[in-house]
Amino acid sequence: MKVKKTVIQEDFNNFLSREMKAKGLSIRKLASKAGISASYLSHLKTFNNSIPSNEILKKIASALEIDYETILIEAGRAPEDDVQMVGLMRAYGKLDDEDRKLIFKLVENHRKPPKSEQDAEY
Repeated sequence: MKVKKTVIQEDFNNFLSREMKAKGLSIRKLASKAGISASYLSHLKTFNNSIPSNEILKKIASALEIDYETILIEAGRAPEDDVQMVGLMRAYGKLDDEDRKLIFKLVENHRKPPKSEQDAEY
């Protein structure tokens, strides 16, 4: 029986898989480091339609040697501003160099205060 996953759950599963691969950890190794059962972690990665508790997320973050805040964001449990920032960063990562330079220029121009006669004196 295939369980339909939410977008957040799919993103979290992909995140977890990427982090495990980057650290060279199998499900058993990560479970052992996190102090959780391998069967629970396997179920979470494969079938579960929910995000684990914050306590479990904290254990997984520690075992993966990543910030707790990072895993909260990936699990959709961070403040909305942080979740939106992650979305922006993912989108930015898909841009080519020309588009990145354009965005950088727009941000820099937005940061500059408008020039006034008073500012010109200083």
